[in-house]
Amino acid sequence: MRTLIVSSNFLEPMYDRKILVGDSNGRPGGTAACFEAHNYHPLEKEYNIKLVDLNYNPTTAMWIVNKDFHPLDIEIINAFLDCCVCRI
Repeated sequence: MRTLIVSSNFLEPMYDRKILVGDSNGRPGGTAACFEAHNYHPLEKEYNIKLVDLNYNPTTAMWIVNKDFHPLDIEIINAFLDCCVCRI
């Protein structure tokens, strides 16, 4: 949580729009449970942030090569492909 607070404090003077804090994990209970376990929800009221479960965001099909050099199609969350999104 400390990294999130430091990042928010650093970005707020340069960026007046809401800062999105996204996660996409495969843990039991999903991303919402992870946000809850780390007590992130109160930060939405204290800072100009919005918590986002990226598992529900649009994806784009991309191709990678697996360990046997065979093509493998995967879905990449669009936020990860957007050059205007800052990832910390």
